[in-house]
Amino acid sequence: MLIAVTCEMIVSYSAYIEISRALQYTFDFNNFLNGNFPNRNITSAIYLVQLPFVLHVLKNTESKILKIVTSVIAFMLVYMIFMLGSRTAYVILMCLFFAYLMISIMSKDKRIRSYFLTFVVLVSSSFVLSTFTLGTQSDGYAVNRIRTIDFNETSTNTRLRYYQHGIEQVLQNPLIGVGLGNWKIASIERDKENIISYIVPYTMHNDFLEVASELGLIGLIIFLSIFYFGLKNTWEIYNRDKVDPKFMIIPICLLIYLIDSNFNFPFTRMSQLFHLALLLALSGYLNNKSNENTA
Repeated sequence: MLIAVTCEMIVSYSAYIEISRALQYTFDFNNFLNGNFPNRNITSAIYLVQLPFVLHVLKNTESKILKIVTSVIAFMLVYMIFMLGSRTAYVILMCLFFAYLMISIMSKDKRIRSYFLTFVVLVSSSFVLSTFTLGTQSDGYAVNRIRTIDFNETSTNTRLRYYQHGIEQVLQNPLIGVGLGNWKIASIERDKENIISYIVPYTMHNDFLEVASELGLIGLIIFLSIFYFGLKNTWEIYNRDKVDPKFMIIPICLLIYLIDSNFNFPFTRMSQLFHLALLLALSGYLNNKSNENTA
């Protein structure tokens, strides 16, 4: 994972350096920093899912060289997230702050409690540098981006309208739904008063509501069970060894994916589904490995 995120960031930073050589970087250029992925939301979400793995290496490696290299990678990763300016990413960062804080309060192990401080230092230093880079008047400045989260703002208002359509659909047909993949068709009738040109509400920007609308509550329960088994494996690892920091990786990564699923549509994006499949496979592997070690 450390190698993967390094290769991905090389593409993002190559574009950033190329822009900076010719012009003063502004938020208008952020789409050039997407790297291997189509837009900033996907890039930010994938970088954030990879962050817990980077932190794990940083906090647990005994190699001083690798610790220095990983520190640089972790800082560059969070800094790039601020440069991309995805508002969903800021929501995720705030949730991660509270997640690591809660873990540090609950845990008695110093290694695990130190994750919170490391996370705070990374985010704070990256925020400061991005502030100097962009300036406080820039549209890409994190505070200004967060301020644009408004119920009257077009993007937010559109999402809320889609959520309303989804809730109405679930209430009208709670058991079966409109059929897998059919929301893009059913949504035209519900949103026809707001459709401009030939642009239709292809997705609901909320995976859980969309699954419930297409497959009903039964389908939603089955969909949620995917995450349940990942968390169940992690809980069993934690119960066996409460001081093993590996138990934090899966729930933190799943938290990131779940938050993103409530604002975007990662279940239609192969790059994000790959990371979800990897997390679920890893949760099963670590659980079996932990079980063998204690047997």
